Amino acid sequence: MKREERKRVETEKPILYVGFDESNHGRPNEICVAAYSTNPRSIREGEFPKASKKIERRNLRSRVRDFTFVQIAPEIKALIPPRGLLGVCVSSLLQEIDQEEYSRLKIYLDGEWRESELVYAKDRTADILKIDRERITLKHGKNLDTTIYLVHLADGVARYIFRDLTSNQISSGSYKLHKRELILP
Repeated sequence: MKREERKRVETEKPILYVGFDESNHGRPNEICVAAYSTNPRSIREGEFPKASKKIERRNLRSRVRDFTFVQIAPEIKALIPPRGLLGVCVSSLLQEIDQEEYSRLKIYLDGEWRESELVYAKDRTADILKIDRERITLKHGKNLDTTIYLVHLADGVARYIFRDLTSNQISSGSYKLHKRELILP
């Protein structure tokens, strides 16, 4: 590799890949999770089974992967317009990302979403992070939690937090470091 090429490669900013999933969608106290990675292998496609408790605990304890989560209480959800919930969740989960460290954000969302929800999510995230919306890519689809590895990890973490942790555990200890507050419109 030539010296100029090596220097260019060393100074290029990585892409931040984000896997998004929610647990208990539509029922009280939903948990939404974003799992992060700069490794392109984390978005590899495959067949990943629904998370089990053993898998979920291992994923949470992993020091290699980072995640954030929000908890949505019914009284807070009532304040958010239905088409705005995805945008509020995604932008809130990403609020502390230092966008200067990354060239782009590629966000993988489990589930089918309406175009208006996706546009709002992208616009709101760009506004909160103060970045050009062209630096954000959203990919969504049914069952991404079983086909894209990073979304699979987010699903496992969301299921674990929702099913196995008490409100007190969520608000204290190491989980508190990963919890984000919703930024309401």
